[in-house]
Amino acid sequence: MSENLIQGTWWETADMSTCDKLSVFQSFQKSRCYSRLLEISPSMELCNKLTYEFEKEECYIAESTKQKDSSFCEKNISTQDNKDNCYLSLANVTGEVQLCDKIVNPVFILLCYRNVAKTNKDPGVCVLSERVEKGAQFGCVWDVAVTTGNPEFCDSLNNSSKILACYQLVASQLNDYSI
Repeated sequence: MSENLIQGTWWETADMSTCDKLSVFQSFQKSRCYSRLLEISPSMELCNKLTYEFEKEECYIAESTKQKDSSFCEKNISTQDNKDNCYLSLANVTGEVQLCDKIVNPVFILLCYRNVAKTNKDPGVCVLSERVEKGAQFGCVWDVAVTTGNPEFCDSLNNSSKILACYQLVASQLNDYSI
């Protein structure tokens, strides 16, 4: 193993015991080793073995998404931005709009509602949530309409000029002016 470490090929054959054998003086290599294993098969056990807090939190976000379990976001992540990112990642996979309600960062809030609306093919998520600013609702609905190829979603907007503009943008994006 020490020869592999010197040559830098240790990660090609790494397993948990290989990573565990690396000394505290090899913390960077140890962390890289666990990270490599996480790429192959993520697990909470591996997350907990990572050296650096930012790596652990990224791992918890991935594990939360894999397990579709928001408790990882709540219990294991300390910074609000990473919690927001965790809820956003999980909402992207599950389509659960309640996860968006847990987000604090305004940019992540909009992304969350937009992604949930696209996942669920429901532009109502954009316009019914009080957390999506009125000015951002148009872009959210338009994005859902384009992504789904359904211009009728534009009808969920509450303003006739915005509805018309949405139809025109969708027609342009879909290259179908018969809409």
